[in-house]
Amino acid sequence: MIVSSVLAKVRVRVRVRRCPCPNPNPNPNPNPNPNPNPNQVSVPVLHSAVAILKLTEMGFCGANALFLRVLLLKKYALPYRVIDQLVDFFVGFAHGELAEEQQTMLWHQCLLAFAQHYKTEVTKEQKARLKTLLRVQAHPMITPEIRRELFSARNRGDPFVPGMAGADALMADV
Repeated sequence: MIVSSVLAKVRVRVRVRRCPCPNPNPNPNPNPNPNPNPNQVSVPVLHSAVAILKLTEMGFCGANALFLRVLLLKKYALPYRVIDQLVDFFVGFAHGELAEEQQTMLWHQCLLAFAQHYKTEVTKEQKARLKTLLRVQAHPMITPEIRRELFSARNRGDPFVPGMAGADALMADV
């Protein structure tokens, strides 16, 4: 009986005793994600760029368009290769059997998201190709918005000329 009570005391001491080694992680927060909300996840830019390239290489379907639209709405600074691939992806719907069928609302929203966020990254030649696409694939409400976004912005090779201060006042006198 005495032996069992001594062993019980030793077991209690072992269970209570802490490890003498220092904590390798000084951060008290065990979650390595810096976002306070665990439902939010940040996707790196290059991973998104590769995902966009792969989605444009796949055949068109609603799920691909949904993912493509979500990635475009993140407003990442995409490489020019991805921008060029996106233009080729959309222009591909202007020729062949894809041009014969009217595209879905989701496809038009995806093109609008591209036009809104990457209009200054498109070259003059690419804008001309997109213009022919908009003639073939037209939506009564979304196509005018796409045209306004694309053709009101400067092109990717154009030199940047900042506006002169008071230019509106000078033009009013003329």
